[in-house]
Formats: sequence, structure tokens, C-alpha cells
Amino acid sequence: MKNTHNTAWNMYLNLFMWVILFWSKTLSAQDTLTLVTGAQLIVEIKEVNDEYVLFSLWADTTNIKLPLNRVHSSSYKGQNSNMFYLNPQEEKIVLASLPEEPISMEALARSDANMNYNHSSGSGTGTFVATLLGTPVIGLFVALGISATPPPDKKLNPPNKSLFKNKTYYDAYRKEAHKIKQRRVWAGFGIGVAADVVLVGIILSEIDNMVVY
Repeated sequence: MKNTHNTAWNMYLNLFMWVILFWSKTLSAQDTLTLVTGAQLIVEIKEVNDEYVLFSLWADTTNIKLPLNRVHSSSYKGQNSNMFYLNPQEEKIVLASLPEEPISMEALARSDANMNYNHSSGSGTGTFVATLLGTPVIGLFVALGISATPPPDKKLNPPNKSLFKNKTYYDAYRKEAHKIKQRRVWAGFGIGVAADVVLVGIILSEIDNMVVY
């Protein structure tokens, strides 16, 4: 009986740790900041807005706020870079480069959103924690509330802000970013439910082991 209990315990524990490890891996990403001096920093970008870039160094948990005028570009997970502060001529060239057909422009905006919108991991994490530490019912209410709220403009992180002057591009990008946020929220809920199932299995196994035969 003892060997059977130990086997079940190890199975539940390994599965639980795998779920936690998998979730933590989905939240981590190597981002790159290129400064105006040409120096490159490997970081985890927390937020980019009109005034600053908030990030933490890869091996540190301390958040650092860097004025945007000191940043040349940012790259998320090694994907397309974001450029800041285009001059009027550069801005004109960027807008002229957009496809003329609305369908093609919307497709480009959706592609850009999938490559650049990187600010919804906190929503997924919050849902995961609420589901794991609360109950799936609590997690469900949290997921419904968070997923219903579109991301704010300051967190959309387009390749450059000039593109948002085109309404068709802006609307398609924002809609796709909302879908990305919703997917991450429901992924957090699903993983939280899976972790809850593992915990319940561990508890039931302990109770079963306490029964005197």
C-alpha cells in the first residue's frame, strides 16, 4: 500500500511541477532594447508608452524606467523592432507604404499585432493565480471580466505609432490585440484548472493514505 501511495504521490507532484514550469516558461521572453548610443540590452520589457520604457534586466527583478528619447528601438522575442520618434518625412514614407486595399491593410495590422503586442501576459497570470489559489469558479469570473476589456492604446505597442494615424490599420490592430489578450486569459484559466485538478488529486491521495485498513 505504501509503495502504491508513494508512486501516486510522485506522479501527482511531478505533474503539478510540470504545469507550473510550463506556465512560467510561457511568461518569460528575451526582449532587446537598442539605445541611441548603439548599446543593446537583453531585458524583459514590462511597458512601453509615450514617455518611457519600463523593463527589468534578465537576471534581476528590479524594474528600471528609461526615458523614451534614450531608446532607438525595441524588439520583442527577437521579432520585429519598434522604432520611436519618426520625423515628418519618415512618417510620410511609413504611411505611404501601407497597402491600399483595406483587406490587405487589415491583414498587415493583424500580423503586426501578433508580432508586437506583448502586454497581456499579466492578464493571463492574474487569471491563472485567481483560478489556482481561489477556485475555478472565481477564476472564471476573473477571466470573463478581464477578457471583456480591450487593451488600452498605450499598451498596444505598434511597430511605430505613425501607423495608428490610419484608422483602418488602427481598428484592425486593436481588434487583434484584444483577441490575443483573450487567448492568454483563457490559457491562464485552463492551466489554472489543470493545476487545481492536480492539487485535488494530491489531497485525495493523502486522505486515502490516512485511512486505516
